[in-house]
Amino acid sequence: MAARLSQCARLVARQSGSVMLGPPPDRCGECRAAGPVRPDVAPRGRRLLGICAMDRAPRYEEDFYAWSQHQAQVLRALGDRVALPNELDLAHLVEEVEDLGRSELNGVLGHLEGMLMHLAKAASSPEALPARKWLVEVDEHQSHARRGFTPSMRRQIDLNGLWRRALKRAETQLSLYDERLADLSATCPFTLDELLSEDPNAAALAARLRPPPAA
Repeated sequence: MAARLSQCARLVARQSGSVMLGPPPDRCGECRAAGPVRPDVAPRGRRLLGICAMDRAPRYEEDFYAWSQHQAQVLRALGDRVALPNELDLAHLVEEVEDLGRSELNGVLGHLEGMLMHLAKAASSPEALPARKWLVEVDEHQSHARRGFTPSMRRQIDLNGLWRRALKRAETQLSLYDERLADLSATCPFTLDELLSEDPNAAALAARLRPPPAA
């Protein structure tokens, strides 16, 4: 679906006379140093979108989330500046492009929350019968989160919020085994880089949550 939307976005650009879809109207340092854009020189489509020649648009292959949000911005700008065919449902096209990226982000958020929830359960009751299964679940969630994560998602991830929700879910699920949630930190004790490590160790992460043994 993403590939089809990308093709559609390029079709919109061709119909409107623009050369390509680029970043929002923001000029790079090299272009700013060169002075104002000359209307008689800049390609028509680039003039319409206010895009400099040295753009650095997010690439579909490198960061799908950033690409989808950027393409939605460009399509909105295109609708404001260019006369488009009446049959083009630009508003819904923009929503679909944005939703594709949000779906990827929500998937990563869900796996991170699941990872934290199972870590909290394993730390609270390491001797419980399903404790080993919980650690396996941590590894599964971590694997999915790593595959879906892209750099632009980092600023959208609220680890403390995920941690709070994970603790509530862990407390509810532990009660099914007559177990109680341990007295854990109110803020997330892990960094995003630790959670997305290339060499994950669920048991070690869970052990970090447990209080040190009494002297």
